[in-house]
Order: sequence, then C-alpha cells, then structure tokens
Amino acid sequence: MKKLFFVAIAAVGLCFVSCNDKAKTEQTQGTEDTTAVVVEDPTADLQKALEANDSSAFQKIMTAVTEKFESLKNLDGDALNKAKEYVAKAQAFLNENAEKITAFVGGNSVIAGLLEKVKAIPADALAIPAAAEGAVEGAKDAAEGAAASAVEGAKDKVQEVAGAAAEKAGAAVDAAKEAGAKAVDAAKEAGAKAAEKVQEAAGKAVDGAKKALGL
Repeated sequence: MKKLFFVAIAAVGLCFVSCNDKAKTEQTQGTEDTTAVVVEDPTADLQKALEANDSSAFQKIMTAVTEKFESLKNLDGDALNKAKEYVAKAQAFLNENAEKITAFVGGNSVIAGLLEKVKAIPADALAIPAAAEGAVEGAKDAAEGAAASAVEGAKDKVQEVAGAAAEKAGAAVDAAKEAGAKAVDAAKEAGAKAAEKVQEAAGKAVDGAKKALGL
C-alpha cells in the first residue's frame, strides 16, 4: 500500500510539472506571436536578421511592413508620406538582396508569402506627391533665404552704425579745428589790441617827457 501511495504521489507531481511547462510554452508562444516590431527604417533590421539567419526576426519585420502598407488608407499628410517611405525602403532592400533572401527563406511559406505581398506593391502606391516634396524644398529655400537676408541685414546695420560713428567723429574733429582756429584768432586780436595800448601809452609818456623838458 505504501509503495502504491508513493507511486501515486510521484505521478501527480509529474503531472503538475508537465502542466506548468506546457502553460509556460503556450504563454511564450503567445507572446512571440503578438510581438510587433515598429521601426522607422526597416532596412538595418532586415539586414541584421538576414546576416544572423534569424527567420523569426525577419518574419516579424516583414509583418510590420505589410501592416504599415495596409494602414496607408487610414493616414494622410506627413504620416502618410513617412509610412510610404518606410514601405518603399523595405521593398528596395528586398529587390537589392533578392538572391540572398531567396536562399535564406528556403521553404518558409509564411515569409515567402509576406515577400510576395511587399514585392507586389505598385510603385504608384508608394509615390510621394510632388507637392509634398516641393513644400519641403520650398521650406528649405525659404529658411536659407531668411538666413541669408538676416546676415545681409546684420552687415548693413554694422556698416550703418560704423558710418554714423565715423560721421560723428569727423564732425567732432571739424568742431575742434574750428574752435582752435577761433581761439587763435581771438588771441591774435587780443595781442594786437594790447600792443596798440602799449604803443599809445609809450607815446603819451614820451610826449609828457618832452613837455617837462620844454621841448
């Protein structure tokens, strides 16, 4: 009886271990299936997965690319253009590395199907309107023009300030010269008047001396 009891306990323990392992495995698989890879440029990650021969990572990225393309109908403006660029980069990578990817995929029908979907996307569906490209170029030109105008404006302002300062300095020099000339003229005039007074006083002194001597 004791042996049968221990055998029964061991069987129950094995059953629990088996169930836990199965639950963990199912949980892991479920997590892997729902993991989404979202990147702005899929090229680098596709290249990495290809070099590492990682079919799981490659499949996730290709799934993200197809989902991105399917979401185009719900996007507009800049978001639409970015999504188109994302898919176009992936498509270009697949075309450039077609031989390597064919050997890499082998008999993986899931990845093969994703590849066909992406390759079949028409170029027109990924074309970015010229108006959008023109708007970008226009904004770039406008920014460059504004920067150039600001530089020229700054140069003109510096030259204007420098010219005004030079003009003021010239006026100050002229004023100093004029004041100096006036001072010289005034000194000359004062000297001349003083000389006249001296001569007049000397003449009077001589006349007085003559009278005193009876001359």
